[in-house]
Amino acid sequence: MDDAAIRKLARLLGGKQPSLALARLDAEKQAILREVVEQIVHDVRRIDVTDLWEQDQLANTYWILFMSGVDQEDEGLLARELLFWSTVFTKHSARVACIQSSDRNLFKYCTSYFNVKRWPTLIFSDRPNMVPFLSIDGQLLTYLSERRGGIRRLLTELHALVESGSSIQDIGQTIATEQFWKHLKLVYREAKTLVSVSIKAGSIDVGGKK
Repeated sequence: MDDAAIRKLARLLGGKQPSLALARLDAEKQAILREVVEQIVHDVRRIDVTDLWEQDQLANTYWILFMSGVDQEDEGLLARELLFWSTVFTKHSARVACIQSSDRNLFKYCTSYFNVKRWPTLIFSDRPNMVPFLSIDGQLLTYLSERRGGIRRLLTELHALVESGSSIQDIGQTIATEQFWKHLKLVYREAKTLVSVSIKAGSIDVGGKK
C-alpha cells in the first residue's frame, strides 16, 4: 500500500490535513494503520478458483488452459480447439477458462494454486472449485494435437467418463492404461512415454516426466 493511499485514509482521523493526522500518531500506531489498510486491500482483491465460473454456469466438467500468452501458435490452436469443443460438442455441459500470463493476478494465483510450472498445461475437474483435479502436461497436449482429432477425442472421452459417474481418481487410473489409448485410436507405446499418473494433495498429474 503506497503512502498516498495511507494519507487519504488518514483523513478519517484528522479532518482535511491527513499529514497532521498521521503526525499525531506514533510509529506503532502508524504501523498498525498501514497493516489494517493492507489487509483490507488484500481481502478485496482476494481471488478464488470458483470466481472463474459464473454462478449459473453449473456443468459436468471444468477445464482451465494455462498459456504463456506470447503469441504461441500451438497454444492458440489448443485454446480454439478447447473452446470449439465445449460449445459445439458438449452443449455447455463443460466450462472452459483460458488464462494467459498477461492476466497477472489471476495467472499468478492459479499457477500457484495448481502448482503449474510450465505451459501449456490443461487442468480438468468435475467440480467448480477444481478439487480434486487432473493436470495434463504440455508434452502430452502437443503429442495429441499432432494427431488428427487427438485432442478432441481425449476431451470427449474424459467428459464422458465423468458423465458416466467416474471420479477424478478413477479417471487418473484409467488414463494410464493401454485400453484407454487404444479406445482413442492412439498408439499406446508412444503415448505411455508421455503419461505419468501421480496422486498428490487434491490433484492428479498426467503427462510429461517431471
